[in-house]
Amino acid sequence: MTDADLGRLDGLTGFAARTLDLLGEVGVGLLILLETVFPPIPSEVILPLAGFLSTAGSMHLALVVLAATAGSLAGALALYAAGSALGRERSIRLLARIPLLDREDLEGASRWFARHGGRAVLLGRLVPGVRSLISLPAGAERMPVARFVLFTALGSALWNGALILAGAALGRRFDLVDRYSGWLDAAMIAAAAVAVGALVVRRVRRARRRAGARGRSETGGMKTPDDLSVLDALHSTPARRRLSREPIPDDVIWAVLDAAVRGPSGGNAQRWAWVVVRDQVVKDRIASWYLEGWNAAYGGRRDAFLSAEPGELPMSARAFLGAEHLANHLAEAPVWVIPALLGARGSTDPLTGSSIYGAVQQLFLAARAYGVGTNLTTLYRGHEDDVRELLGLPDDALTMCLIPMGYPDGGRWSEPRRKPLEDVVHWDGYGTRRERLA
Repeated sequence: MTDADLGRLDGLTGFAARTLDLLGEVGVGLLILLETVFPPIPSEVILPLAGFLSTAGSMHLALVVLAATAGSLAGALALYAAGSALGRERSIRLLARIPLLDREDLEGASRWFARHGGRAVLLGRLVPGVRSLISLPAGAERMPVARFVLFTALGSALWNGALILAGAALGRRFDLVDRYSGWLDAAMIAAAAVAVGALVVRRVRRARRRAGARGRSETGGMKTPDDLSVLDALHSTPARRRLSREPIPDDVIWAVLDAAVRGPSGGNAQRWAWVVVRDQVVKDRIASWYLEGWNAAYGGRRDAFLSAEPGELPMSARAFLGAEHLANHLAEAPVWVIPALLGARGSTDPLTGSSIYGAVQQLFLAARAYGVGTNLTTLYRGHEDDVRELLGLPDDALTMCLIPMGYPDGGRWSEPRRKPLEDVVHWDGYGTRRERLA
């Protein structure tokens, strides 16, 4: 390629061509390293040009592929190290501050990575826009370095090789590069504009959905409940473990609890107490005991849960990450409800007071109508006596669960995933199943 040829190229294409002509294979590696950590420098421009230039004899095709893959790997390792240093939660918090990036999307990407591991890295290196970012969750999730290097090198070699060979296939048809380089630059800018526009639309729609889910209309200070049928509510009330700090009005709390106490109570004795906790000092103390219980039960098994195949362990990778988030952010939920059964502390019957859980479910359904998320958890129970004393409960009281409440921080009211009904229903005795008729 002559100086006159180079001079006719402008924009990103011209910059890449002049760099490659000056530095050869080293320039390929450096530009791809920059592209990995600074995606606006597109490999879709650099690599076809490198392949094209290799046909002129100034670079060796195999060395071009090797240099590009080495640059990709070096940049990926830098991002891996950043993700490892920050950890999953800090990485998500920092990235969520970038305009147009959303915590929900980042957590979804993290869950996807947790489910697919090495395959996520391999496939991620083949997807524009994901190629660089996939290294951050790999580091944050502490993926073994050797495995990360293997899948990153393989995916990068496939991507780089394809683009370089495409450029080499042009042979000496420089007139094609000259003719279309401006269009290529314009296409890259247009693609970036479309991507930004799509992100803006997505964020606006999500903000509207969240606002609508929370029932923004007001009547007399109480947020108006959604007009849901009982079956609609039953089929759209999953456990919500990612809750915002937004306060819940007192009227909503009263309405939800009024629905809860209409639930079943053994012998209609109603020997219960529903303790509403909003004191941050109290929440912080109990949350520390809860996190202790989480770490004892699940903390040491994190890698096993995240790498397990579906159905291999009692909790999926996605469920594990949601529960882990709750364990680390429990105190942020604006309201807790702790139902307690009076006179039950000394009981040895494991079913004592179990009828209260019907009332708990009614609380969940009533909260759902007001757009408030809930879930049931008990990992604080290793400090039952401490909780009883902190809340000032009678000595004979037994807490039955802890219910964090809050407006969902992302996500949607979807039907919980369950096994096929025919697999869990037995007729007139265990093992006798019937086909469900439409």
